[in-house]
Amino acid sequence: MSAIPITPTKRIRRNLFSDAPATPPRPLKRKKLQFADVTPASSPEKLQFGPQSIYLRTKALLQKSSELVTLNSTDGALPARTIEHEQIMDFLAKSISEHKSDSLYITGPPGTGKTAQLDMIIKQKFQPLALSLSMARLSHPQRHTNPHLQNLSWFELPDGRLESVAVTSINCISLSEPSSIFQKIFDSFQELNAPTVQIKSMQHLQRFLEIYHKKTTFVVVLDEMDRLLHANTNETQSVKTILELFLLAKLPTVSFVLVGMANSLDMKDRFLSRLNLNRDLLPRTIVFQPYTAEQMYEIILQKLGSLPTIIFQPMAIKFAAKKCAGNTGDLRKLFDVLRGSVEVYELESRMLLSPTNKSMAHAAKVPLTPTNSPVKQPSPQPQRKVGLNHIAKVFTKFMNNNSTRTRITKLNIQQKLILCTIIQSLKLNSDATIDESFDHYVKAITKTDTLAPLQRNEFLEICTILETCGLVSIKKTKCKGKTKRLVDKINVDLDMREFYDEMTKISILKPFLH
Repeated sequence: MSAIPITPTKRIRRNLFSDAPATPPRPLKRKKLQFADVTPASSPEKLQFGPQSIYLRTKALLQKSSELVTLNSTDGALPARTIEHEQIMDFLAKSISEHKSDSLYITGPPGTGKTAQLDMIIKQKFQPLALSLSMARLSHPQRHTNPHLQNLSWFELPDGRLESVAVTSINCISLSEPSSIFQKIFDSFQELNAPTVQIKSMQHLQRFLEIYHKKTTFVVVLDEMDRLLHANTNETQSVKTILELFLLAKLPTVSFVLVGMANSLDMKDRFLSRLNLNRDLLPRTIVFQPYTAEQMYEIILQKLGSLPTIIFQPMAIKFAAKKCAGNTGDLRKLFDVLRGSVEVYELESRMLLSPTNKSMAHAAKVPLTPTNSPVKQPSPQPQRKVGLNHIAKVFTKFMNNNSTRTRITKLNIQQKLILCTIIQSLKLNSDATIDESFDHYVKAITKTDTLAPLQRNEFLEICTILETCGLVSIKKTKCKGKTKRLVDKINVDLDMREFYDEMTKISILKPFLH
């Protein structure tokens, strides 16, 4: 009988401790790591660059064209111009109340408030309606004697009486010919829907004004009056026009009040010397002196007082005011410097808020070693303000460069001539390139038949010199059109007033200014 194989059984290995009672496992306590907060609970206010940004509102207030209403006292005088305001108002009140022709010449360096003060007086003191009348007097409103004239207003005298006036303000820069000023004045006042009349001389305007003598006083404000001397005509005709304007303002048969404004301090002595034969013909003169550093500082504080916070450090404003006062006393330069410093600060802030800088700042703030101790929250930091370092950066651009007049005097005749033609080409086309300016230069030189034009490479060398002097800037930009090729665009960087003042002194350059 054969043996039946038996399948061997597996030998089970038993653990010696399998029968021992198992100890229940203890729950593990997880230790929570604590890290310092990246952003503190009371972090500084985030920078905002939208329409409600304090930086945008500050720059808007520092614009040259911004309103100065918040700075005015109850009588309408600009800050630091109370005496000048009283003198102007005394002149107007006396002339208008007596229906007497008279003239006033207001002068002073640029940026001293001449135009701003006159504009404020016209806005506040010359009203189209008699707003200051009492309710009892309003039941019988006073009417203009000549209601068909343009620009009619009421002027209230110190005693409360109202006088009918016609007032206009003309900027002489817009005039192509000095003699056209008479037509410009007539067009500002002539009756509505009246037939067109040609006014070519003082006598024609005089006959028009005599019709309204003792009825309506005509007040004419001529801003930039010295521009009449820079028009496209000879100096004799320009001086004749200016003399006739002041003579018209002294005639007893008209009620014509002339207020002329200009930066030229010696215009009265240079061009009105003929009026010295009769002292009564000379205009009354008011000089607006340059602002002092203290006045500039107070003006800026008052101007920014309407904002919820002032983003400038006080020392930064004082530093900028002192530099501008010592340079020219031009308040507009101070506005430019402060506005530029805000832009520098904004640029730095945007760079700090860029993603790369944010990650670096995040890594710097997170500690590598955890701590069991409670994290001490840092105290809130005050918001940064525009300081001396930002002002200094702007001054390297605005103030370290010499004035336009100083830079122009260093040029020779050929360089000045090319600068004149560049400016004229930019008037024709604001996007003019160097090649277009060169073509305009060649055409202008060819018309004179006195000079030979330079070659293109010589023209480019002089353009490079002008750029080195800070008078022009040359940048590569994409050309408009389908080709999109790069072209050298040229632009000017100078004060046009000082430019024309210097260039008109050289007779050979006058044909290239127009």
